[in-house]
Amino acid sequence: MTFKISRKQVPASARLLPALAPNWGYANHFLNYGCGKYPELTEHYLNNRFMQIQSVTNYDPNSHAEGVVNDINELKNQRYCVALCANVLNVCEDLEAVLADLAQIDFDCCVIQIYEGDRTGVGKPTRDGYQRNEVVADYVHAIRSNFHKFDVQLHRSRKCITILKGRKYYE
Repeated sequence: MTFKISRKQVPASARLLPALAPNWGYANHFLNYGCGKYPELTEHYLNNRFMQIQSVTNYDPNSHAEGVVNDINELKNQRYCVALCANVLNVCEDLEAVLADLAQIDFDCCVIQIYEGDRTGVGKPTRDGYQRNEVVADYVHAIRSNFHKFDVQLHRSRKCITILKGRKYYE
């Protein structure tokens, strides 16, 4: 599976975190799932923009950058306050495999930001890889089936889906 994220997209989706992650005020361990080519950009942005020091773990199975975790098994023994999955689901051809990997990670809140492309629902190759071209609402069923004990919320205007540990998780 290949993740492609542009330099401008990660800080743009990181700006949404205080509004979408209810535990943002006291979050201290952050996961950047599918960090792409510029992992240091997100860490710098989070620590400087919000003036709170966080440990940031960057995960991308295809990255060769220094400080980026390539193996999903290294993430299983850690707990993350907030996970950001920015523009990952919309560029993967095997959605179920990516969601299965994401389900193995222990997090309190996950913000999934999705670029909708041309919104036709027909996936096609692009110059950088692949684009699913599905609207955000099309991802909700697949996410709910993998995170059935979590509260899954759709935010259409922000093109995001949040996954929260809620009442169903602790029952």
